[in-house]
Amino acid sequence: IISAFHVVVPLSSTRVLSSRRRQSSLEAVPPLMATNFLNKAWPTASILIADESNTDIPMDQAFQDSVNLFDLSGPLGTILIATGAAIALLILLKSLTSQMDAAIEKVLVDFESTMRENHPERWDVISAQLDNVSTDERPSKLVSTMEQMQEEEPEFMNQVKEKMTDWKS
Repeated sequence: IISAFHVVVPLSSTRVLSSRRRQSSLEAVPPLMATNFLNKAWPTASILIADESNTDIPMDQAFQDSVNLFDLSGPLGTILIATGAAIALLILLKSLTSQMDAAIEKVLVDFESTMRENHPERWDVISAQLDNVSTDERPSKLVSTMEQMQEEEPEFMNQVKEKMTDWKS
């Protein structure tokens, strides 16, 4: 618990405050007297330093801590490692998502080509349904149409899948 404060001012400023013998370049003066002087000299300045007798670290050893940015054993290291792992995970998920999107897009292109070449009358019906859909929603609508066809006509969709495989090779 800090019980006392001293205001520390440069010795040249304390001549006005005190006629004491000079002991060092800084002199501690009574807080009230120093505060009055500081408020007149520097209205926005207020310098308070805790009494050295109530601190765990002597004043001459204060602020000599070293910071090692590469020491990962403390809480900062844990935060850095967790942040790095989260970023790596997000990059991995983004990569997987883009690969899945590319694979789905390729299947949709193959399906569309196979349907146009082998089943043009069916493709015309599907194409008419896709005409009213925006460009962004078109892939999801085509996937839902494929899923619906798989449920309603599994044999037909198996034939289309075989032709898609044959068409690729």
